[in-house]
Amino acid sequence: MYFAIGVLAYNLAPRLKRRVLAASYHTATVATLRWKLYRLAAKRVRHARCGVLRVKADLEKLELLQSARLCCAKLQT
Repeated sequence: MYFAIGVLAYNLAPRLKRRVLAASYHTATVATLRWKLYRLAAKRVRHARCGVLRVKADLEKLELLQSARLCCAKLQT
């Protein structure tokens, strides 16, 4: 199962880089994406009956995550 998840992540990384992330990440390797994006500290909290994701990152990474989230939302519609 661990190997299958790794293969899936490796195959999704090029599509993620091309369609969702900024141009500076288009040449990034899978290891670079793992260190810069996937390993962010975050927790889901409930506030006023809404779910909120609190991310501990600098402003650059927060803006990258926000733009990636908006790109993913556009792909769904």
